[in-house]
Formats: sequence, structure tokens, C-alpha cells
Amino acid sequence: FFLSPTMLVEAFFVALFLQLYASVLSDPCWQENQGNHQLADLRTNKTVLDFIAFGIEDESGFLELIQSILVLRPPESPGSAIVRDVIQTTLEPLGWLVEVDTFQTSSVIGEEVVFSNVVATQDPDKPRQLALACHYDSKTFPTGFLGATDSAVPCAIILNIATTLDRIIKMQEKESEISLQLIFFDGEEQLYENTMFGPDGLYGSKHMANKLTESSFTSNTGPWCQEGEATEMERIDLLVLLDLIGAPDPFFKNYIDEETGLCNPFSDELSEIEDAIAGEIPDDDKKYFHAYCWTVDDTMDDHTPFIEHGLRKALHVISDPFPEVWHTLDDDWEHLDLESSSRINRIFRLFVAEYLQLEV
Repeated sequence: FFLSPTMLVEAFFVALFLQLYASVLSDPCWQENQGNHQLADLRTNKTVLDFIAFGIEDESGFLELIQSILVLRPPESPGSAIVRDVIQTTLEPLGWLVEVDTFQTSSVIGEEVVFSNVVATQDPDKPRQLALACHYDSKTFPTGFLGATDSAVPCAIILNIATTLDRIIKMQEKESEISLQLIFFDGEEQLYENTMFGPDGLYGSKHMANKLTESSFTSNTGPWCQEGEATEMERIDLLVLLDLIGAPDPFFKNYIDEETGLCNPFSDELSEIEDAIAGEIPDDDKKYFHAYCWTVDDTMDDHTPFIEHGLRKALHVISDPFPEVWHTLDDDWEHLDLESSSRINRIFRLFVAEYLQLEV
């Protein structure tokens, strides 16, 4: 029996295809990987810690972002459009997909109001997402309310994390299933005085949670597979929601995980990261993120509709007790603590790098 050179080449490629196909079948699909995901340990490597926390820090860019967002920006306002433009002009030049979801809905008193959520994704082809979120709208009352902690600083933090880590993420040799995604909710604040928060408010997150749950997802061809059907909501590994950040000496609780009865492991890691970064700063004895937990998270916020629609995991980072300037005209640039804001920015930049398992 004789095989010609052509037949030998064909046999080789058939065998190679079968081997690759068997490899794909034997590897876990993205849903299983999502459930087994572990954070990389970057905080114990001093060289990596210093590089991520301080080496790539863009303090001037961070402060400029805060000032750009710190305008009157209730829904349907010129300031709201300005902030959307800031998001687009910051991320689109980096090659991110920035989508504006504009929708009209009835308010709690029946008025038709237009809102616009903004979703920015570094690589939309990847099946999994680490979503960092904030709300970018400001309250309609009291007149002139700017909302520096609520939530210009949180939005500036997630934008700054994206811009400082973007090049490193794109330089990774190992193909990751996870894309970094930023979500900017509109309509978090109540539109009217003397209404109940929940029925009035959370307009953007309620719309988006419902939309993601009803939208099916099938992954594109890549070094990953998909097991059965999935929804856009199921793509989110973790929703990290930042709120009320920028006041002096914030206190961030570590909430009990209702599934396990233990402290939230992501909050545990934030506390460990803070300690590691503080160790690089002489005479730093501040502590914002706490490792002990004693209560569940019962604060309604933009993560609440997502949890109600089946979100896998949420990390709600909100200063509790609320800042003294909360919902007052003093929630402005002059009352910000820029040192605490930058510290929190560093902590979350390292957390995101750990979640994405970045190699530097």
C-alpha cells in the first residue's frame, strides 16, 4: 500500500484538525471558566505592585477627568451630553467600542423622560466581561447640585483605570476570555422631591438589566467554546459598582456573601491590596477597606436590578456612612479629598489587573 505525497499531506492536516478539535472539546467552555476564575496575586510582588499602583499612574489625567465630568448633568441636559462626549473622546481613540443606549420611559409620576446609558467595551468579541460601573447623572435638586462624590469621582476612576491599563491589556501574550467593560448609568438619581427611591430612580440600570436578560449571546469563533445558550447578562463575571467616593476618610464595608455566609472575597482582596499599597507609603496608617464583615448589603443602588435579573456576582463599593456632603450643594470640587480619591483609584487599578490576570 503506497501513499502519495499529496495523500500524506492531506492525512497530516486531517490528523491535525482532529487533534485541535479534540483539544477544544476537552477544554472547559467560558461558562465553566467563569465559575472557576481566580484572581492573580500581584500585590505580593513589590515590583509589579509599584508599577501598577504608581508607575503607570496618570494623576493629572485623573484630575482632568473629574473636572470634565463635574458639570450639571441631569438626564436630558446639555451637561449629560457633555459627559457622554468625554467618555467617547477618551475611549474611542484607544479602539474601544462605545455604545450609547438612548431610551424613553415613564417616570414615577408618568412623565416621559429620555435617558442614555453608555457602555464601553475594550474587546466585544470576548465572551466574558469584568464590568466597572458608575452613574453619571446628577440630581435635579437642589438647584446647582454637582455631585462630585455622587458620582463624578467614581466615573473618573473607572475611566482612568481603563486608560492606564489599556496598553498593558493589549500587550498580553496569552489570549484571555475576559474583556474589561465600563458601564455609565443614566437616571440613577430621583427625578422628583418627596418620592421613594427605587420606584423613582435607577431608571438606567433597570432598563439595562432587563435588556441584557432578554438578549441572547453566542460567542464568536476564538480560543474558547460555549456550552449551550447564554444571555448577555450571563457574560458578566462581576459587576463592580462604585458610588459616593471622594470624601475624606471613607469607610467601605465588607458585606456578608449571602450564598456562603462568609465575607465577600473580593472585598477581602481590596483590603489586602490597600495594606500592600500603604506599605509602600511612609507613615501611612489610613484604612478605608475593611476585612471583617457583620452585615449583608441592603443598600439599594444600580446593582440591585442586575441582581434581581440573575447577575452572577456584584461588588458594591459605597462609602457607608454616606459622606457628610451627600445630596447637598457642598458635594463639589472644593470639598473633595483628592488624596483619598487617588488612593482608591490605585487600589482598584491593581484589583482590575489581578482579576484580568495581567502579566507585567
